[in-house]
Amino acid sequence: MSKINKSRITIIITTLMIICSQFTLQLHSSIAANGAAKIYLIEIIIGLWSIWVIGWRDLLQLRIKEQSPLAKFELIMLIIFSIYYVITMLCHYWQHMPLTSSFYLARIMIEMCAVVLLISYYQLKARDLFIGALLAIFIGTLGQYGVLFCGNGDLRGATVNILSNSVTMYTCQILLIPSMIYYLRQPLQRWLKIIDFVTLLLIWPTLLLTGSRMALPLGLLTLVFSLLLFAHQAKIFWTTLGSTAATLLVAIITIALCCGPANKNDLERAVYEPVTIYNKITPPAVHINMDQWLHINENKHNGHKHQKAKNQAADSTIKLSNDMRKTINGKAIRIITKNRQNLWFGIGMSSVHTHRWGYQKPHNLFLLFLLPFGIIGLIICYLIILAPLLVGIFNKKYRKQQQLLLALMTLVPVLFVSTSQPTLGVLIINLLLASLMSSIIDTK
Repeated sequence: MSKINKSRITIIITTLMIICSQFTLQLHSSIAANGAAKIYLIEIIIGLWSIWVIGWRDLLQLRIKEQSPLAKFELIMLIIFSIYYVITMLCHYWQHMPLTSSFYLARIMIEMCAVVLLISYYQLKARDLFIGALLAIFIGTLGQYGVLFCGNGDLRGATVNILSNSVTMYTCQILLIPSMIYYLRQPLQRWLKIIDFVTLLLIWPTLLLTGSRMALPLGLLTLVFSLLLFAHQAKIFWTTLGSTAATLLVAIITIALCCGPANKNDLERAVYEPVTIYNKITPPAVHINMDQWLHINENKHNGHKHQKAKNQAADSTIKLSNDMRKTINGKAIRIITKNRQNLWFGIGMSSVHTHRWGYQKPHNLFLLFLLPFGIIGLIICYLIILAPLLVGIFNKKYRKQQQLLLALMTLVPVLFVSTSQPTLGVLIINLLLASLMSSIIDTK
């Protein structure tokens, strides 16, 4: 197969895998949280592909000897995690512990290892995987604008987009920002650079309307650090920064003047943290009053009443989010610390049940793995997630500063989101993260 055809096939498959990542098969199961277990179609594809590559070629034919140090490390972690998971699950079963929602997170860990091994076996390039991911995120972002202008106009929560919900979507958008900046100065075709830059601008209005207090600040911090690390040209730095600022300003003014109460509430949540910090460190004379901006087109009488209701609505949603996380994480901590067995080996289940919100995963990047797998499983899972960075740091062959920084900048936003959301328990986020990080480090 020629390099050009291999590159095109990689791009097409990557794009389609991300776009089709939410297609599932429903299987009735008594141990599923809602009575039906979901298996994603991409899991079936990866599983069958892995049987051929990992089972037959790498293990039985010993082709693993020819693979990279990263692939060998991931194979070892795959075997260790699989054995650990099977033993602990059998112990939980024999002790008659509930196994509701107990397989999904383990599948994610196994499939992360499998993706790294597949990328190494076929020697896929980071550039091709990035282009495939970029095209998928570009299409997904355009889909969000379709929801805004042709759908119900609400991007928050479980809206109709290619990545299921707003948290998954904005996490994938933000983790791709460092690569977007990095490849602006790399030799890409002109139309790809245009899509790269346009996508980089299009995501900001959608981040404003996700209703997340973390999305916008994290996106801006990721952009600024990525520009400082990878732009290397004053023109790229100032053009990108200026265009982003202009896009955000136009988006905020447009939402304040033209959008309904729901979108204004989402905007107020999105800028809540930066505005609060700004008002704390500046004198009252220059404070930003978001309510005044959001109701700039309303008369004083109606604006006063609506503003009061709006304040109550915004405060209520923020309090509800905080209460939800506190309740879910608190229950997870109580279960984990109940006895030594739970602490060291977990309980098998990756969710806790609450009367108000049903089964929910812990909204914390440590509790998410501690609950089902315990301390030992937590260490194994993070060795799998951090494998590309660990190999890049400790193996001289892969110790390339720009690649290490790019892999690190791809990972950090996901870890930050995971402090308040179960993002490391979402299949497409983990697979995209593993694909980009491993290919960045492993590409020669």
